[in-house]
Amino acid sequence: MTNKGQQLHLAVREGNQGEITKLLDSGVDINSMYYGWTPLQLCLNQNNESLALLLIDRGCDVHLHDKNNVAPFEEALIKGQTKVVRKMLNKGVDPNTPLSSGDPPLCVMCKRGMKDCVKELVQVGKCSLNTVNQKGESPLYIASNEGYDGILRILLEAGGDSDAIHKDTQQTPLIAAANNDHADVVKILLKHGCDVNFTDVHNKTALWYAFSNSSLDVMKLLLKSGADKNVRNLDGQTILDEAKDNDDDEVIELLTRFEKSWT
Repeated sequence: MTNKGQQLHLAVREGNQGEITKLLDSGVDINSMYYGWTPLQLCLNQNNESLALLLIDRGCDVHLHDKNNVAPFEEALIKGQTKVVRKMLNKGVDPNTPLSSGDPPLCVMCKRGMKDCVKELVQVGKCSLNTVNQKGESPLYIASNEGYDGILRILLEAGGDSDAIHKDTQQTPLIAAANNDHADVVKILLKHGCDVNFTDVHNKTALWYAFSNSSLDVMKLLLKSGADKNVRNLDGQTILDEAKDNDDDEVIELLTRFEKSWT
């Protein structure tokens, strides 16, 4: 014979909202554990957002971890359940607490390209925009590196630093975007006034990486925004020097059109 807690779990598993309400009204523990899960965690695992919202509204504990030590908030984020995420944030869940991977929620959501969850974390949770993951990557760096222009806009509009520097490579979001040929991201960063001539540990600028990728369109964007074509890499060469060595006539012609003296 099943006890009341098990009956609640069964009702959740079957998606029987009427039975859930009836059991809760009779005084059943809303946080009863069964096979390492609370009813809320079971709802989230089954991706049943409406029942999860019901349980939260009925006062369940949104902080209890499941048998795998995963918090309900993390499960809701990974499942993209934005309504649950919002409600948990409004219930006081800390949006900056690292997930089971050890990385901040915002960094994980940016990496996964989950724009709606990023929006909830930033606009509702007011999470830190300057956090970094275990690789030293900031949310802005991740969005730029992956080419997620929508996420990048959310971060910048919330006050994110367009020149957030990677602690190891010293690369900025602009360098990451240029290195991966993300022209739309480059446009957004330039519009927000990023440093177009910042150099990384290899003494290379975003223009250098655009050149290395033969990304003429990105090179044009950068040059129009004041990129210095005379920055020398660690070997002492300029982009024009390398272009001439490689008989890259297109780049030579492009750089010639953007002749400018730099001091």
